[in-house]
This record gives sequence, C-alpha cells and structure tokens, in this order.
Amino acid sequence: MLPDARSGHYRDIQVAVVDAVGKVIFQPPENGRGPFIDEEFVSWLKPRGNGRTLPRPMSGIAHYELVRIHPSSMATEGPARALATLILYLRGFDTKRFFALDDYYNEDRNRYYDALETVDPRPNDLTQWLE
Repeated sequence: MLPDARSGHYRDIQVAVVDAVGKVIFQPPENGRGPFIDEEFVSWLKPRGNGRTLPRPMSGIAHYELVRIHPSSMATEGPARALATLILYLRGFDTKRFFALDDYYNEDRNRYYDALETVDPRPNDLTQWLE
C-alpha cells in the first residue's frame, strides 16, 4: 500500500520492473518526467477527427504507455489493464462485462513481460506487443 504522503502524487523516486529473479526488465523515465509525459498521454487519448480509432490497438497502446510512464512508485500493471478495458468499453468494443484483462495477463506473467520487452523504444515500435 502506498503511504498517505505519496498517495495522489507522481513518484519522486526511480523504480524498475523486475522479473521473478530480480533482473531489471524495464526502467521507466527519470523522476520528475511524470507530469510532462502524462499531459502528452492524456492529450493523445482524447478523440480526434471521426473518433474511429480502432479500439483494440488503442487500448494496447494505452496499456503499454501507462506501464512505460509508470507515474506511481507502486505497480502500474493493474491500472494499465483497467485503462485498456475502459478504452475498449468507451470505444464500443463489446466486452459483455465478462472479459477481464487481468485474468488474461495473469495466466502467463512471463509471456506478458516478454511481450513488453519486445517494444523497440526507437522508433517506438509496438508491433509485437500489440500482436
């Protein structure tokens, strides 16, 4: 649980995503970058044009970006999955309220982390992650 002093604030410490043996598999942006990056992220999420962005790629990109930004010192996988599910719902993708991304990703956490590692930060290629 996040201490009250940190609740509701961007992280002010460096964090890392580590696998079961303690190997760092992802290092988010440095401290202090959260607010700037999040403004860009929220702006990107806003519907543009005809609002016909395909829901599945949009939710997958949003999930990855929230994990990449990692605005909190706590784990972000749960909020990222909640955001992805919300995007699917708001964009009309019928999940019939039975489908839970948590269940899907928790079936094989190593595969989930492996998929996150496939993203090439330059040129920000999310192809394998989305597949």
